[in-house]
Amino acid sequence: MDPRPGCLSTADDGLARGLVHDEIEVLYRPVASSALDGVAGLRSQLRWRRHDHEVLGDDRIAELAARSGADVDLDAHVIADAARRLDDWANTSDGTVVWASLVGASGLGALAGRVIEAGRSCAAGRHRLGVRWSADVIVGADPRMIAAVRRAGVGIMAGDVTPSHPILERLEEGAVDVVQLDVELVRAVSTSPAAIEATAEIIRTVARHGVPAVAAGVDDHEVLQILERLGVDQVEGIVAGRAEPPLIVGMLLHQVLSHRP
Repeated sequence: MDPRPGCLSTADDGLARGLVHDEIEVLYRPVASSALDGVAGLRSQLRWRRHDHEVLGDDRIAELAARSGADVDLDAHVIADAARRLDDWANTSDGTVVWASLVGASGLGALAGRVIEAGRSCAAGRHRLGVRWSADVIVGADPRMIAAVRRAGVGIMAGDVTPSHPILERLEEGAVDVVQLDVELVRAVSTSPAAIEATAEIIRTVARHGVPAVAAGVDDHEVLQILERLGVDQVEGIVAGRAEPPLIVGMLLHQVLSHRP
């Protein structure tokens, strides 16, 4: 639920308070194979249960964080939580990337050190830390900083990618591990031939470089079937599973491990 227009300044002021008082939860939603036969990763999602009983989601929290200048603190909170979960889930199923989905638009400078430290601390575990930034942030970053993050063993997901985005011209540099398709583009594939062609173009481009394409916001099976035909590698959304608190996610990961031969 979004705050009423008159409450925006109050929400701005309350973001720091929300972090201090643990009102802002970091949930995790599955990133599944397009065939829904395995979990390739988990991506963070924020939920703010405010003291006045309003509940805000990712998009509104990101907007307020940018407006109030709290985006670095918020992203640091998400990175720390993802690193903690890697430790909590150390004895669960193998090979899962835990993606810290970051909202800051000011570049990597303020966060690169934290990301690198977290990546190194998790390097010996079963799972891998990843960070999801918008493709705009990655393109605008110093390539040396991107390289340092990757040397620390941290995966990089480029989000909000459209067919004309310059990130697609940098795939051969190895700047990213996963490309996440623009959500609005994904949601339009069931009604728009142009969206289908644009999505197919991105998938073909990333496939030439061996980079997986992930589609977020896949909330019905018609869209899933279209994306499967186009060759998308991974999906997230209602079809893959809802975001859950870390305790529930840990139980689910243990179940996956216990059912393996």
